[in-house]
Amino acid sequence: MRLARILALLVVLATVGVSAYFLYRMPFAWLQIVPAAIGVGLCLWFWRTAPKRKKARKRAALATVLFVPLLMASAVLSLTVSPESVWPVFTALALLAMMVAVLALMRIERKQNHVWAGYYSDVA
Repeated sequence: MRLARILALLVVLATVGVSAYFLYRMPFAWLQIVPAAIGVGLCLWFWRTAPKRKKARKRAALATVLFVPLLMASAVLSLTVSPESVWPVFTALALLAMMVAVLALMRIERKQNHVWAGYYSDVA
């Protein structure tokens, strides 16, 4: 989960940077940034620490999955609100978040199906 956490935090950092830049350039188009800001808060809440247990890994992966539609909502709102064409940026961020979500979901399955998954809990 370390790689998924690092990638999720990098996508969040990129989203914050892009949103701040667009807010600086177009302060009147703040409506397009609200869904992205909600998604950033959601991801930061669940990825703030490395998830160690199965439920925490699932919650963090689902938070990343929920981040994708929020970024797409920002892209759709930028089509209607923004005078500049910024929707490709939010769409690219949504695709990156989708890749991170798939990686996190695969990591949960791989940890569950691993041959040695229950060894340490059985020994302890």
